[in-house]
Amino acid sequence: MNLLTLRTAHATATVSPYGAQVLSFIPHGQRDVLWSTTPDHLQAAYKAGKALRGGIPVCWPWFLNLNNHPEAPSHGLGRISEWQLSSHIESPDETTATFDLELDGSHPAWPYRTHGRLIITLNTNLIVELTTTNLSEEPFTLTQALHTYLGVVDISQAALTNIDGMKRRHVSTGTPLPPHEGYFTVTEEVEHLLTPAHRITLKEPNRRVYVANTGSTEFVVWNPWAEKAAKLDMPPQDYKFMLCLEAANIDNAPTLQPGQIHTLTTTLAPMPY
Repeated sequence: MNLLTLRTAHATATVSPYGAQVLSFIPHGQRDVLWSTTPDHLQAAYKAGKALRGGIPVCWPWFLNLNNHPEAPSHGLGRISEWQLSSHIESPDETTATFDLELDGSHPAWPYRTHGRLIITLNTNLIVELTTTNLSEEPFTLTQALHTYLGVVDISQAALTNIDGMKRRHVSTGTPLPPHEGYFTVTEEVEHLLTPAHRITLKEPNRRVYVANTGSTEFVVWNPWAEKAAKLDMPPQDYKFMLCLEAANIDNAPTLQPGQIHTLTTTLAPMPY
C-alpha cells in the first residue's frame, strides 16, 4: 500500500490513495491527532479490498447500508476504491493534495454517474473537503460522512464540549436520546447522531481538538467499546485510545439534481495547553 506524505513547517500527514484516506496528522511537537489501527491490520485490509480502519475514512456516496441493498458495501464505494491523485502542491506554510474518483453508474447499488473530489489541506490545521457532482440524468440522495477517528491518550479522561441542547438519536436504530448538558464522556459503546452541530471540541488533559464542519448540520459520535472492538480489525484494547467525531449528512442529506454539486468539509484544529 503506497502512502503520500504531506509536509509543512507546522505538521505532517500521511494519505492513502486507496480510499483517499488521511491516516495520520501530526503537528510538530505533538502526538498524532488521529488514531489508526496497526500497520498489519491496514495492510491486510488493503490486500483484501476492505476498508481501512482509522484516520478519516470517506463514507461515500452513502452512509451505512443504503436501505439494506444486498450489493451495497457498508458506507459506500469511496473507502474501498483507488482515487487518482490529480494535484499535489507544497509550500512551507500549506500543502494540498487533490484526489478524484468517478463512479460510472454500473454498480447495482448505485446506478448514477457521480464524481467525487477530495481536497486535503495541511497547514497548522487539517482540512478535508469532499465535493460530489451528480453527472447522471437522475437525482439522487447523498448520505455521507468524513469518519474521523480522533486519537486520545485515555478515553476515560476525554470529553466532548459544545453539544448542549443538541438533538440526539442512535445512528443505527434511530432511537431518540435525551439532550445532553455539560461535558459528554464515554463510558460504554456510543453511536449518536447530533444535530444541529457545526463545531464540537474534544477535550483532553493536555490538548483540545476543535472539529468544525461545513455543508452539514450533523455529527456522528462513535466508539465501539470493548465487546464490539474485540470483533473488529483493531487491537482489542484500542477502543480506549480513539473517539470518532464525524461530519455527516444523514437525516439532513441533500438530494442532488443532475449537474448539482455538494461539498462537505471537516476541519481539525489541535490546541495544546
